[in-house]
Amino acid sequence: MTAALRVEGLSGGYLRAPILRDVSMEVEQGEVVALFGANGAGKTTLLRALCGALPECRGTVMLGDHRVERLRTWTRARLGLAHVPEGREIFVSMTVRENLQTAALAARRPVPIEEVFSLFPRLRDRQDQRAGTLSGGEQQMLALGRAVMACPSVMLIDEMSAGLAPVAAQRLVDAVRDIRARGVAVVLVEQAPQLVSEVIDRAYLIERGRIVAGGTLEQLGGATAIAELYLGVG
Repeated sequence: MTAALRVEGLSGGYLRAPILRDVSMEVEQGEVVALFGANGAGKTTLLRALCGALPECRGTVMLGDHRVERLRTWTRARLGLAHVPEGREIFVSMTVRENLQTAALAARRPVPIEEVFSLFPRLRDRQDQRAGTLSGGEQQMLALGRAVMACPSVMLIDEMSAGLAPVAAQRLVDAVRDIRARGVAVVLVEQAPQLVSEVIDRAYLIERGRIVAGGTLEQLGGATAIAELYLGVG
């Protein structure tokens, strides 16, 4: 079976400064794969490279049957790649509904907005509210909802729970579980392995721009060991 996302020998950086070094990974359809690593390890840079926002890269990126490493960001998006960046990057002066409708304009086959509201009922309640007045958790729901609107086959999510209260973060983890149930492959950058341990299928550990290990959480020593040894938190 063709992987939803396959990366082989990906290297690149900024202004010819190497960040990623020979990264290879795979994500199957309906699978959630986490990227764990310390700050500065290259996690966000890898997601930027996959979505086409990193200009200088070498290697192969396959999105299903499509080779996309030389394609523009918007072309990759139309082929089914959605990116939820760190910091959310929603349109704060627009309403929730307007944010979702804008995301639909860029999609080849947008999903009905009611599907997003069924996934995030709170967004339905806030649909006429300006996005900048939402709580942090609600803004992250909106960022995920915009990605869902594009009907992606692969979703890249960067630091989903950063700065959020545990209750809000858990709601987002539940949403990722529902997104996976739709058959979407998810790559999740997260600094809290314990938070996402029940929803991820596999994980990769990244150090200094290189993948140093991969497997299930159990194969990698467990969520607590990853947090202590690779992320520097106890």
